[in-house]
This record gives sequence, structure tokens and C-alpha cells, in this order.
Amino acid sequence: MATPVALSRPPILNWLAWHPASDKVHPSWLGSGCSMSTHQMKGFTLLELMVTIAIAAILLTIALPSFQASLRSNQVATTTNEFLGAISLARSEAIRGTQSAGVCASADGATCGADWNLGWLVWTDVGNVGLGTLEATDTIVRYSQGRSKMAINAGGVGAFVFDNRGRMSARNGTGGAMGGNQAVVMQSYVCPAGSNLVRTMNVNMTGQVTMERSDCP
Repeated sequence: MATPVALSRPPILNWLAWHPASDKVHPSWLGSGCSMSTHQMKGFTLLELMVTIAIAAILLTIALPSFQASLRSNQVATTTNEFLGAISLARSEAIRGTQSAGVCASADGATCGADWNLGWLVWTDVGNVGLGTLEATDTIVRYSQGRSKMAINAGGVGAFVFDNRGRMSARNGTGGAMGGNQAVVMQSYVCPAGSNLVRTMNVNMTGQVTMERSDCP
């Protein structure tokens, strides 16, 4: 019959068995069979921090112009689409109803003005009074606020009015008639030379709209 072999353990463990309340043990007391490891916390050195900041500054310098160009392009696209949508809505309202409808420059969404940079509204005529001009009895269908970072030039046109056949007649800022086709030019307020940020909307007398893209001068 094999004789059991007694396994020895460091004396300090025997001592701890008789002194459980003790919590101060030096690593050398554990003997060669046990060990304790310590971990040292390390942070950034000043040189590493300066290198990181320098790399971040270089990346920001490269990315910022591209980001700003994307913002300007999105602003031009959004403003152009809103204006085209307003023209289309006014023409549809005029054809659908029995009276005229129109789009005019507006700063407050309640009255017509002459500055398209401040915004515009779509209205439909109600009754037979003041056809082609916005009256207190008319219905305002939609209002779009102006874009502070856009420049809009309508060549003196204050309103585009459509009859029930969809034909367009332009009015100046005081309501006077303007004949012929009209153009509205929109561009980013900051328009670097060579950037494709200019849009020209041509509205002909039949009510059709075409758009042209061009670069900043």
C-alpha cells in the first residue's frame, strides 16, 4: 500500500491560519511557492500629448474646408428645392381651383414683399376681389423662411402669379405687371470662385420651370 505524501506549504500560510485577522503580508513571507504581482499605472507623457494635438490639428485643417463646402452645397440644394416646390404648388393650386394662385416674397408669412432673401409664401385667391394679389380674404397655403446663408436675386420680381390654365405672369414688388419669362438666381452667400454653388431657375410664361447650374464667379 502506497504511503501518502504530505505536501508542505509555506510557514506564513500556517501562521495566517492561526491569525485570520491579519491583513499585512509581505511578499517575501510567502516563500518561493507563492508570489504577489504589482501593476504600475502609466499615463501620457508631455511629448506624446503634444504629438497627438499636432496630428489632430493637421487632420482638422485638411477636413474643415471639405466639410464647409458640403454644408454650402446642401444649403443651396435645400433652398432650391423649396423654391421649386413653392412654384409647383402655386401652379397646381391655380389649375385645381377656379381662381389664380401665386408665390411672392414675404418676410412675415402673412404679407407680400420684395425681398426673397427674407422668405416666400404660396397663396390662393378666394373670391373675385384682387385677383393675382394677396388679399386678407385669400388663403395662405405655405410659408418658407429665408436662408441667412443664401443670396437670392429675382430681378425685381416680387411675385409669380398663375391663372387657372397654369400660365404665369410676374409682378413687381408693388404689384405691377411684368411681362415675359423671368429668372431667379440663388447662390451661397459665401461663394468661392469656381465652386458649383449657383442655381438659376427660369420660369417661362407657360408656367414651366427649368434649372441651370453654374460656378461662382
